[in-house]
Amino acid sequence: MRKRGKLAISHLLASIILIGIVISGGIITYVVLSGVINTEAKKAQVNFEYLGLYKSIGDPKIIFSATVKNTGNKPIKILRIKLHNETEYIIPSVSAENPLAPGREVGIVLTPERTPEHIHADWYIVGLHYSVQVRGVATDESSFSHVTTVICLGQPGGEAGGEGGEGGEGGEGGEGGEGGEGGEGGEGGEGGEGGPTPPVSYLYVGTWNTNFPAKIIKIRLDNFSREDVLEIPEDPERPKWDLMPYIPSLVIKGGILYVVQYGWGNRILRVSLNTFSVIDYIDLETDEDENYPDKGAIIVGDYLYVGTGDYPGKIVKISLSPFQRVDRCVLCPGDTCMIWSVAVDEEGTYLYALDETYGRLYKIKLPDLTNMGYLTVGPAYGFCHAIAIKGNYAYVGATTSPGQIKKIDLTTFSVVDTLTLDPGEDKVRTMVIDGNFLYCGLGTSPGKIVKIDLTTFSKVATLTLDSGENKCRATIVLGDYLYVGLATDPGKVVKIDLNTFSKVDTLTFEPGEGHAVSFAAVYCEEGE
Repeated sequence: MRKRGKLAISHLLASIILIGIVISGGIITYVVLSGVINTEAKKAQVNFEYLGLYKSIGDPKIIFSATVKNTGNKPIKILRIKLHNETEYIIPSVSAENPLAPGREVGIVLTPERTPEHIHADWYIVGLHYSVQVRGVATDESSFSHVTTVICLGQPGGEAGGEGGEGGEGGEGGEGGEGGEGGEGGEGGEGGEGGPTPPVSYLYVGTWNTNFPAKIIKIRLDNFSREDVLEIPEDPERPKWDLMPYIPSLVIKGGILYVVQYGWGNRILRVSLNTFSVIDYIDLETDEDENYPDKGAIIVGDYLYVGTGDYPGKIVKISLSPFQRVDRCVLCPGDTCMIWSVAVDEEGTYLYALDETYGRLYKIKLPDLTNMGYLTVGPAYGFCHAIAIKGNYAYVGATTSPGQIKKIDLTTFSVVDTLTLDPGEDKVRTMVIDGNFLYCGLGTSPGKIVKIDLTTFSKVATLTLDSGENKCRATIVLGDYLYVGLATDPGKVVKIDLNTFSKVDTLTFEPGEGHAVSFAAVYCEEGE
């Protein structure tokens, strides 16, 4: 990593550098709206004075640059930046010996050639929206963390242009590129007509079908419509029903959708989001089988961790590059625990695995998969299915009648409170946190969503869905909306406005597209 000067890159210099790159290299530019990042610690705050992600046609293939200013009144001794799903980058020029003083700036530039573990050119797609997290520690040990976004605005021509063809001139595409080159025949692409490609958000839904093929539904969110389906056929090389038409877990990183297919053992597939097609897959060991919706797998750093339901329950560790199984942790040797859901703390230090059979919450140290023991959070065979984490607390839902939510202090690893829902509010199947609210999807008919205020740990409201909209199985918050997958046949996804806490639409799948049991998304803020 080469630092640009001792501290920050000035606005003028950054602009001159960018203009030069665009003219000479045909850069595709990503721009972020700067804004003050109000951090969690009082008086510890930073501002992105400059933030950009650039993808070029030639070398260097990708450049990420940022200038961060300390706008608080505390010196900062540790400063970390994490782009999208890249490895977190610790800024080396900020340290306890050389803290970033209030009012001072620091700049970074990342490229694959210099920092290959921190930036990957193939992970970024024109027109999409990527997260940037900044977090750090002040000299008084107070910490702060916040997430903002980088928005892909696609420079004229190049990738942002139309696919074009060979039957014309391929389009001029403005000044930023040479127009599209794909396709045969036609009149040639227009290279984006000199303007940006609007970002589009998609929700990917794993289904549980009664017959093959297994299916993943692609939903376009701006018009809430079913746009495509990926079919995964039965594998003739494996015994009948050794793999099921069942997709309990989906996770996205860097333009790749990682798919868990339920089986004896489970199959992990990689799907390209560009082509929406299977790239390859690996099969786990024969005793690394069964996986459950909707959060049975999670990516932390460069690894995918998959929970298994076969006795005894296990966490299987899979390297994303190279794509291969590397390790596992057996959580209850000689016992009959079944891992249903997994979550990770905000630091990415510990993975928490929820056992359905005995209501245990296992704590696993990453990345070496050290089993740190378990906490009993529910009754035996109380079927604890759902977990969500915010700050120093985990929230675990049980499919009891009525349903319960346990609040666990992760520092002491102990239950500190229990919230019991009202009669008829049974079976907490799925949970998601947005801000200071926890949304619990219930496995009732019709389905219900319970809104809980985490600041008071009390119920705020319950939304009951319409008749035939039964059994919540998956939840995700994207922008101002909560999306809920239902275990109906065919499957359904319900869209809920969080501002009014009311249902605004329901999308019903086609016959043969079963229960909507898992979610993953590529999300772009509207209007950005």
